[in-house]
Amino acid sequence: MNFIKNNAINFGSRVINNYLNGNLQNINAVSEDFNNWNIIDENGERVLTFDSFIKSSVNSESKVTQMPVEKGSFVDYNIVKTPLNLTVTLVKSGSSDELSEYVNTLLELVDSTKLVTVITPEKEYNNMKIIKVNFDRSTDNGVNIILAECNFLEIRQVQSKYGNARLQGKRSRGLQQPKPKETSAIKGILSYIS
Repeated sequence: MNFIKNNAINFGSRVINNYLNGNLQNINAVSEDFNNWNIIDENGERVLTFDSFIKSSVNSESKVTQMPVEKGSFVDYNIVKTPLNLTVTLVKSGSSDELSEYVNTLLELVDSTKLVTVITPEKEYNNMKIIKVNFDRSTDNGVNIILAECNFLEIRQVQSKYGNARLQGKRSRGLQQPKPKETSAIKGILSYIS
């Protein structure tokens, strides 16, 4: 209960009050107030039905060259941007069947190649692939509540660019001397004996 209480404070007192008062049906209504928290597919359809986000963290980093660089020559190709890593914790409450469907959907997303967009109030994170899910279900949080920590990794897609290169046809090299035929060693020996 402390986990939800401590993390839900970031999303307003209504979430805390609804949870602490056992009014779990209203958590979804509060989440709708925050409809800018969502996970959608490429068609804009909601991929996962959950009650609320209770935590999100973003890890964005770049690698830089570790070799000495001439003064004044540090430029953008000395920096390699790594894919963005996003972790969100979702809450889902419901009946055993609803929670089973929720867990199965999350596990299918981990195994699939489906890319999603994670929407937060600050930013939309496109081309994200869910790579890991941790489930927590305990009496502390309520037996009809699952906390799912989902790790997303940015998939960088580029479009191939092909130039308009043309292969040149064969060019005439003029008259050339014929190459002597190579004979096998056996034919050479037989021609020498005969």
